[in-house]
Amino acid sequence: MFKNRLKNDKGRKLCFSYKVLSFYVAIITLSVFITACVERTNKYAEDYEYVWNLLESNYPYFSYIENEGIDIEDVKERYRDEVINIEDEESFAEVLSRMFDELGGLDHLSVVDNYIYIGYWSVLNSGGFGNERIDTAFRKRLTSKKLAPRYSLQNSKELDVNWEDMYPQVEIQYIEDINTLLLKIPSFSQDLIDRDKDVLVKAFADYPKTENVIFDISGNSGGSDKYWIENLVEPFGGSYEQKSILYFKESDLTEEYLGNDMLSDIASLENVPKCVLELNLDKYIDNRLSVSGETKIKSNCKDIKKWVLISGNTYSSADSFAKFCKDTNWACLVGDSTGGAGGGITPVLELLPNSGLLVRFAIDVVIDDDKLNVVEGTSPDIQCIKNETTLDKCIEQIRQDSQAGL
Repeated sequence: MFKNRLKNDKGRKLCFSYKVLSFYVAIITLSVFITACVERTNKYAEDYEYVWNLLESNYPYFSYIENEGIDIEDVKERYRDEVINIEDEESFAEVLSRMFDELGGLDHLSVVDNYIYIGYWSVLNSGGFGNERIDTAFRKRLTSKKLAPRYSLQNSKELDVNWEDMYPQVEIQYIEDINTLLLKIPSFSQDLIDRDKDVLVKAFADYPKTENVIFDISGNSGGSDKYWIENLVEPFGGSYEQKSILYFKESDLTEEYLGNDMLSDIASLENVPKCVLELNLDKYIDNRLSVSGETKIKSNCKDIKKWVLISGNTYSSADSFAKFCKDTNWACLVGDSTGGAGGGITPVLELLPNSGLLVRFAIDVVIDDDKLNVVEGTSPDIQCIKNETTLDKCIEQIRQDSQAGL
């Protein structure tokens, strides 16, 4: 009996030891799981807070958004709750994209995808943005080792990407009875500058009797200002200067992209637009664009009337072209107000430190006639009426001018 009791005691001890071991294994497993969940949650939650700190310090449109009836704090809290359950980069990018859309997506507020990423490299490898500080800031982010896997390029090697196939050719028509050349330009992409550089000159050579030229950018969502400067304006010759004031929030990011030497205090301005004061902006720069070139068109350029067709789909650098035409009287705008977002510096990039996602947004505010360009766009000189196409309106105006001897 004693032996049996000893045997039972030994069994109980082994059983107890096994239970203790199982308990510790369970605790360790649970701890590892919780740690992994916390790390995963913190990774995206921290980036979420980073995004909001970034926007609140730099993005200039929150006051306008609130005045439009959007409860920014509500948006912030609702999407914060979603981020807690995020498990991967793509889901996080999707949540941010929906949040930016709900905020209105004003002035390029968005998550950068790989197409845009490659496009930025194309700009940098073709001479850059025309500002050394901006180029440096972009390269710093585009070459970061923290970049998310969605971005396929992480250095400054030459790109082997054929973007020409992504955009249709410029459509050319000639309306013979009014001696009018029509060019429909679908994009101002940086990668199309060389492809399209001789299109205008060749078209005038093919139609030497041209008296009017119509540039249809009503469906053009932008690209690079270099496209329209080099391919559309410069071939006509002459010199033009466009002046404007760009407004900013004072911040470290603004300083990094522009430098304090370029920025001045808004308090030094005599007349500050009301909408600038409402946005609580405190810095500005004098912005100047000078365009000049030798005439490349054989016919008498001075006598050729230039027209530009615009619509609400005319956006970004296409809006910049429309704004240039209006400010310098280079061409007559026909159609409806553009979608805006032109006339300023290129939207800035920022890298989210944990997920490696890139977000972009404008830090400058462009004002036209005391109104926000990104909201109101660039207005036409000749407005279309209901059920009237921009082209029909322009042709009608050309016929009227011809009959009036103008």
